[in-house]
Amino acid sequence: MRSDEMTEARNRWIDGVSREVVNALWPGDADRLQLAAELDDPLWRAMTLAHIAMRDLLAYSMTGTAELLSASGLVGGLPEGVVEHLVEPVVRRVRVQGVPGPRWWDVRGLHVLMLELWTARRSVRVPQDQVVAELRRYWAPSSPEVIASLLAVADDPYAQLPASLCAAADAVPATGDRADLRQLQRMITAYRAGGGEAAAWLDALSTVLAGLTVVEQALLAADAVVDYHDGCLAAFAGMYHYEHVGRDALPGSQDEYPRPAPQWAQDQVINGGARCWHGHAGPLPLWFATTENDEHDRLAAPLLRDGRVRLARVSWIS
Repeated sequence: MRSDEMTEARNRWIDGVSREVVNALWPGDADRLQLAAELDDPLWRAMTLAHIAMRDLLAYSMTGTAELLSASGLVGGLPEGVVEHLVEPVVRRVRVQGVPGPRWWDVRGLHVLMLELWTARRSVRVPQDQVVAELRRYWAPSSPEVIASLLAVADDPYAQLPASLCAAADAVPATGDRADLRQLQRMITAYRAGGGEAAAWLDALSTVLAGLTVVEQALLAADAVVDYHDGCLAAFAGMYHYEHVGRDALPGSQDEYPRPAPQWAQDQVINGGARCWHGHAGPLPLWFATTENDEHDRLAAPLLRDGRVRLARVSWIS
């Protein structure tokens, strides 16, 4: 795969991510608002949607978010209309269903990804000073360090690859449907095996790696622990309630008792020794706990009142 083919594969992925976010989150009524011409671009729309979701995660009010969008010039009209037709529908959808994609709980991750892609695309069209000014105007990054890291992501990181590096082959770890990253993995594998001139390979590969997004770097260096954690949260999304199996209870039929707790939960409790741990689903915090006797049930009872929802209660018979 040549570098231009890798670039084409990456661009297809970027366009696909933008369309997926817009198709899932953009409210139909939002087109009734006075929208800036920039929002005709799916990447701008996806960035706007991720920005709204991230501000809600940080507990900013919907009115404050609407005022920020209006002040930036992206959306015209009164803040009340912007809240009704754009901000509130997006916030409600994300709170209930999460963000698009398999990492539905990762609002922050989607926001960082869209910021990186928006900045990279914008950097090839306007001077860097204008990119920095627009970042501050539209998306209000938290610090100069964040801006510097965003500017490091390249619109086309493969442009600097020498043709000789694209000949590397052999099997490599899976990277989903990203053919460009699979080819990059082959190059890294070949470099580590000692192929090619070390200096030329290292310089080129370092340039490419520095220009990738955080998500792409994570795909290249898949972490089994992170994958396991993501799988646990995805499995938990489908778990609503498990009845308590009392101590000394006799085994029942499949009809009498619900299915057992998923294997990941048993591993966390039995093998890992965990009795209580914390996670989150989108902007919503989740506490996971296991009760083992009547006293534990009594102590846990207050946690199930005052608007809190019991997702599961599981105990194991020793």
